[in-house]
Amino acid sequence: MTDERLPQITLTLALICIGAFLARLVISELSNLRVDYALGLIPAVITGKSDLANSVSVVPDAATLATALFLHSSFLHLFGNMLYLWIFGQAMEDTLGGIRFFLFYLSCGIVAALSHVANDPASAVPMIGASGAISGLLGGFLILHPSAKLLIIAPTRRLRLRTVAVPAALVLALWLAYQLYNFFAADPLQPNVAWLAHVGGFFAGLILAHPFMWTKNRA
Repeated sequence: MTDERLPQITLTLALICIGAFLARLVISELSNLRVDYALGLIPAVITGKSDLANSVSVVPDAATLATALFLHSSFLHLFGNMLYLWIFGQAMEDTLGGIRFFLFYLSCGIVAALSHVANDPASAVPMIGASGAISGLLGGFLILHPSAKLLIIAPTRRLRLRTVAVPAALVLALWLAYQLYNFFAADPLQPNVAWLAHVGGFFAGLILAHPFMWTKNRA
């Protein structure tokens, strides 16, 4: 038998996100809106262009760079992020170790959030979701596992589905191209997705992967 340890930090992050989403289902729409404004990232608040009412603010403004990572607006939003977290989080946690993985995840999420703030500093719309931090996992995975392959589902000539091993570098390059395309093509008057946060998180992962790995090797 092989000794396969549970990815405890990955699992904990996922459970917190799932728990927070389930809590949203049992409270009113107005309460959900208050949660988004209290714990979501609001660029205008971070840049000092706006202030939250005392009745809404529950954490320091800077803390929302982290708290926003655990909130999701819909089931599809949550499911997509948790799927990527589970796939890439396990590998990164195994490579970096639990504590370093958590700090890496949080660092990428904060850089992603700041990328969004830099892009739209006057926005008063809360940004929520783990996408930026998870984008960092993708970037880190590409650096630390450059020759890895991912299994994807693809149709055959007879329109049957099968799994195919594809270089992770190709998949992630296409993913990054998709994020950049959407960022430049998006309607600035309808900022439904913080595309630049995804890009910022990804490049944070590319840059921070080796430093975090270096600290592990030095320990």
